[in-house]
Amino acid sequence: MMTTKKKSFLFVLCLLLPICLYAGSGDANGDGKVDSADIKIIISYIMGEQPDNFNSNEADVNGDGVVNIADVVKIIHSQTDKKDITCKLHLEITMPQAGDYKAVILETDGRLNSQTESAIQVLPLNGVQLSDDNQILDVCIDIQPVDLTAHTLKVRVYDAEGNVFPVNENLGGRDFTAGKTFEFSLSAEAAECSGLPLVFVNNADREPIVSKEVWLEGTSYTIVYSNGSVLDTPGKIKGRGNSTWKYDKKPYAVKFEKKQKPFGFPANKSWVLLAESCDPSLLRTAYMCAISKAAGIEWTVNYQYVNLFLNGEYMGVYVFTDKVEKSENRINIDKDGFIIEDDSNKEDHLYFVTYQGLGRPYTFKYPDEDKDIIKGDDNYLFIESFMNQLESSLKVLPENHEDTQYLDYLDVVSFARFHIANEVFMNFDPNLFYVLPSRQSKLKMMPLWDSEWSMGSWITIWPGNPYPIETNPYWENFYFFKYLMKSPAFRDAVRTEWDHFCTKVQQVRDEVESVRQLIAKAQAANHKKWPSTGRPMNYKVLSWEEEVERVNTFFEDRIVWMDNRIRNVWK
Repeated sequence: MMTTKKKSFLFVLCLLLPICLYAGSGDANGDGKVDSADIKIIISYIMGEQPDNFNSNEADVNGDGVVNIADVVKIIHSQTDKKDITCKLHLEITMPQAGDYKAVILETDGRLNSQTESAIQVLPLNGVQLSDDNQILDVCIDIQPVDLTAHTLKVRVYDAEGNVFPVNENLGGRDFTAGKTFEFSLSAEAAECSGLPLVFVNNADREPIVSKEVWLEGTSYTIVYSNGSVLDTPGKIKGRGNSTWKYDKKPYAVKFEKKQKPFGFPANKSWVLLAESCDPSLLRTAYMCAISKAAGIEWTVNYQYVNLFLNGEYMGVYVFTDKVEKSENRINIDKDGFIIEDDSNKEDHLYFVTYQGLGRPYTFKYPDEDKDIIKGDDNYLFIESFMNQLESSLKVLPENHEDTQYLDYLDVVSFARFHIANEVFMNFDPNLFYVLPSRQSKLKMMPLWDSEWSMGSWITIWPGNPYPIETNPYWENFYFFKYLMKSPAFRDAVRTEWDHFCTKVQQVRDEVESVRQLIAKAQAANHKKWPSTGRPMNYKVLSWEEEVERVNTFFEDRIVWMDNRIRNVWK
């Protein structure tokens, strides 16, 4: 054991030793970061101990061949004095048009080590105004040192209207060394997209997303809001969807490392990026959500239209929205509750098929099939029995319209509201989620989800062939409403909820119009990127403006037709 005198002599000697240019990172414990834990393990080593996982090469941060107190001091300085570890980029960017500029965005062609290098930087400009075209935007940015000798560095400028201007010059191919200033004279091109918040997704080494089952780890997310503020967060990403995953413009599942509040939504980790590849109007999701709220469905997903950049490539207009899951801020149910989905794509999931009623397949959203429920356990047997009893009670209705056994199992108001909402925008292929808030509750339907085959895009277009909503062959073939429409109690509930819905129709119009205005510029770049829909449509696809008129007209005509049906034909 060292004496106090020896320790003092060692301390003085270490401070006098020269510093070499070749040095370790300071990550002495090998956990991928430099922090107080590394300082502690280095001190233990200096004191004569043999700490586990100690890397003397990385601990020698001054490169003098000896691990001592001088290395500890240098690490402390590096943590407290950021000027020692940053470099400056001085950019003079000639902008093609006058404007109020919000941010400069730097993006590499692959996410680098965030401890020592900068993969993506967003510098808010706080409204720098250029009064004329072809003026210079003068920007000085502090970034952490980054070696781009084998990479590229892309620059984009973002203005107050959501226009995104790319700079085509490559700033990579060099080592951005700490303590230096790098000067660049650049020219921005015409805007590549406009009008919406930006979502940048960078995967490690630009790895493509090829799977719906396997998450890509090490993804970085940067959201640039319309006011120029920024959300940066690590996370992971994978594909999602059934038929939509087969299209060129693909949807994605997003998971942040920690709960975040993107766009002011309630805090959660899991989100979805919908591609809208089958909707040339880009408005069907907006209609779906606005109609859901007007109908009074208990939970409607939050949504925000965005411009998506994936690994530096512009991917078009997407909808950033909630994941359907149990959450205090989403479907808020008790611990003994259930969220199940009528799901034909059941093979890769835990599921059951009812055997006393309609023979429908159900998969689990909650409890979690990976950890909270297994086939044959108490949770599984309870919900299987519940759904069998419910379906059996529905099958009585064709012979006995007045029978009300089913009311013991389902919340008639919830089902009436869902039915109205789904019929108004005529969604022929919805995801049907059933929610049992607790074992003592009645079954509900929420949320309205998946607008791909809606508002006339199905193989049979309305109003050319207006199926009566009470005998719609789509419901006849598959779902509960074939039976519910036989019940006077359910029809009464639909009439009552329809009266409430009709007072909110203008709210639907207003919400959709606000989205139309929001995406009016961005849609042009989206349709340039994706000139055709993901699948053949049931009609000739027209210009965006004409497609907007098509869905708006569909909505107005559908309201008139349904109102007459419910108020007059059902008398």
